[in-house]
Amino acid sequence: MNGVPLYPLEQERLEAASQWWARLQEPNVSPEEVSDWLEWIEADADNREAYQRIQELTQRLRATGEQRTNGHRRVSRVKWYAAAALVLLTVTAVSMWRLQPEAPRATMAFSTPVAGIGQAPLPDGSKVSLGGATSIEAVYSETVRDVRLKEGEAFFEVHHERGPRAFIVQSGSISIRAVGTAFNVRKTGERVTVTVTEGKVQIARSGRSAGDHPMISAGQQATYDPASNRLSVVTRGQDAQRALAWREQKLEFSDDPLDAVIANVNRYSPRHIEVRNVDLHQHFYTGTFQPDRLDEWLIAIERSFPVSIRVSNEAVVIEPRE
Repeated sequence: MNGVPLYPLEQERLEAASQWWARLQEPNVSPEEVSDWLEWIEADADNREAYQRIQELTQRLRATGEQRTNGHRRVSRVKWYAAAALVLLTVTAVSMWRLQPEAPRATMAFSTPVAGIGQAPLPDGSKVSLGGATSIEAVYSETVRDVRLKEGEAFFEVHHERGPRAFIVQSGSISIRAVGTAFNVRKTGERVTVTVTEGKVQIARSGRSAGDHPMISAGQQATYDPASNRLSVVTRGQDAQRALAWREQKLEFSDDPLDAVIANVNRYSPRHIEVRNVDLHQHFYTGTFQPDRLDEWLIAIERSFPVSIRVSNEAVVIEPRE
């Protein structure tokens, strides 16, 4: 293959693009760095072209290498891909390598420990508040603003943008499409509850037609129950704000299955609650949980449901009542 020498300016762009690509693959990339990358991409079409060249070639190199790596080996391999791509692009013309590249994108991950509450500012100005034991992943590019709630609970305050870039949250088999709005999403296993406090969102379910994607407004709450495979929508009015009580270190429940309640309590409880040999999904709970009043709450649960509770310094066990 005949080589085409690169001008100094193009070489400089490729070096910068290589460094950006390697940095954006790291798990600890910050929202500020992503914002700086997007600014660099948008500053000059040649910057975007240089990044796409690096991205194309690293994808090809990856396809011939190991697909799954971790730890220090992964970091070293990421840097090697970026460096190898830069060398190949510097020595040869890339015209015969070109594919139809995807828009440059970056992935950010945020998580909180049990009983922890955190903030995740996103590059577009949107804000995400994370509840205890919560994990999200955000993907941003010129065309998408996608967030995946992997587990836990988060409150989204979405920055309104003019243009086609919708803000979409994926949680289990549910996706929530929003523009300039505020809503809370709680994921408990495959059970997902969406509560809107401002504006509107559209709820979509995997495998459903476009006509089966309801729009819910401020004061409304949608819940997907995997046991019945149904999506229900209720109006909470001012009570919708109760869904945000976790931001004040307490949880509010309204006619929720007891197994889902226990799972959510475990995201804040100082002692893990284990359920043994009892089906709690058929029992429903309405009330408030506060982590610093765990013992009182457990007493109330034992009195209200046909269960026996054993408490130790480190754990709590819920079993059928004999």
